[in-house]
Amino acid sequence: MIRLSLALAVMLSHFPGARLRFNVGVMAVVCFYIISGYLMQKSYLRFRAHGVRPIRGFYRDRLLRLMPLYWLVLGLSLVSLWLLEVPPWLPLLAQEPGLLSVLLNTLLLPANYVFPPLEIPALLPHPLIPPAWSLAAELHFYLLVPLLVGLRPGWLLVLGLLSLGVQAAAVAYDTPVFGADAFGYRYLPGVLVFFIFGLLLARSAGALVLLLWAAVAALFLVVAPAYGLLGRGYAQEQWLGALVFVPVLVLVLGAKRPRRLGFDRLLGDLAYPVFIAHFLVFLWVGQWLEVDDPLFWPASLAAVLGLSLLLSQVQRLFERRRLALRGFDSLRGGGGGGVDFVHQTLSIKRR
Repeated sequence: MIRLSLALAVMLSHFPGARLRFNVGVMAVVCFYIISGYLMQKSYLRFRAHGVRPIRGFYRDRLLRLMPLYWLVLGLSLVSLWLLEVPPWLPLLAQEPGLLSVLLNTLLLPANYVFPPLEIPALLPHPLIPPAWSLAAELHFYLLVPLLVGLRPGWLLVLGLLSLGVQAAAVAYDTPVFGADAFGYRYLPGVLVFFIFGLLLARSAGALVLLLWAAVAALFLVVAPAYGLLGRGYAQEQWLGALVFVPVLVLVLGAKRPRRLGFDRLLGDLAYPVFIAHFLVFLWVGQWLEVDDPLFWPASLAAVLGLSLLLSQVQRLFERRRLALRGFDSLRGGGGGGVDFVHQTLSIKRR
């Protein structure tokens, strides 16, 4: 239920016409990043233990986890943009993608580069699946996982503090070249600190986690208010998200967890489809209802859950192939389990 709740928080933050004074979607993305760091540390170690080519196996596994459903939703989005009229309240979808745009969206990794100053013009105004920029940031992290897992915990702490420094500097200066939004929230140098929280938690490096948490707390509670930084970019949502979620995750990891019920797993399987498909659903529902219609939100919610249920069944077909290739059980199978980042599973269990 936690994973689906986070995906729905992202959907709520993107709801057309939503005027949230506090962006819960940003907090949800931060939570996903922290969980991803935890899980990828554990996952890569399993590949090292079971395979002769762990790096190749790990990369292939990550691609098979994220890409098939992403490509399916991307295809549905392209057909929908071709056939349907985009309402004025969905400006991010108001585009006529050319061949280069389609190619870059298909590759996913370039989708992170739609924020100044590192924009790829062919991708503007946004990826065809707008939340894909964070999936692309996730892929950038995946590329570094073999290196990061090999570092000592102390060096991870140093990297985390440097990343937090990049984030704080971007929020403080907030220029067109070094902005609070791009380098404080969108690009890996600024958000690596959240992944590192998870990496350190996976190593049971409690003292280092506490030091990094204290640095974020000092930034959020002392430095930022003193210099008026909390209103820039998404600084307050990011830092508060980390400050709240890290202790929650510590409690979850330390708690005795009951065996997962089938219904809970079903809800969790809806999270990734909800995350990547909600803009497409807004487009579909917008063909019948105006955004200010009282039925628009419940209709969108019902439609995205229905579509996500279908997509989750498709995902299961690819999961069988993925698990066969990796040669060992899923972290969610049997008595163990876990959360796949994004946008996919948020129940943490022993690996």
